[in-house]
Amino acid sequence: MVSPVMIGADPEFEIHNPQGLVPANTRFSDSGCRAELGIDGDSRTGELRPRPGTPSSVISHIRSLLGKAAKSLLLEEEILAGAYMVTPMGGHIHFSGVEKTPELVRKMDELISQSLREVSNSQDRGARHYGVNGETRPQPHGWEYRTPCSWISHPWIAKGVLQIAWQLARAQSEGRL
Repeated sequence: MVSPVMIGADPEFEIHNPQGLVPANTRFSDSGCRAELGIDGDSRTGELRPRPGTPSSVISHIRSLLGKAAKSLLLEEEILAGAYMVTPMGGHIHFSGVEKTPELVRKMDELISQSLREVSNSQDRGARHYGVNGETRPQPHGWEYRTPCSWISHPWIAKGVLQIAWQLARAQSEGRL
């Protein structure tokens, strides 16, 4: 029996107030990778860790996690995301139930990451060797696509990114990519 394709993510965000960037580790603590809200490698950026599933279920959980993160903020603070506000922020996408192939990764680079770069301020990410096309790494559950910038700046963008990634992964899994 073939495993169903599952998708997950760990998009990053920043906290800002009128004076500028507020380090995420001052608003919530990271209790390891199992925490739903965390800090990944840079104490200035926060990270959402929604439960894996379908694009719709992941988006629903992201919405819930953003609400939880917002409760940690002070009155004049807000959550911002995108390619590069102050720090480079990633929008990594996780997969299980699908083999990572060069063709699948190329399609994601073309349809997700390059498209996000065209509508964002992501030029600086490449200059820092962060978010280079084809960037992946193995994970215990499958693998992680690391190229895209943070895509949680708008619900439509988030839905589109996850839906494209999931449809590409399903096409790969079914041999029709």
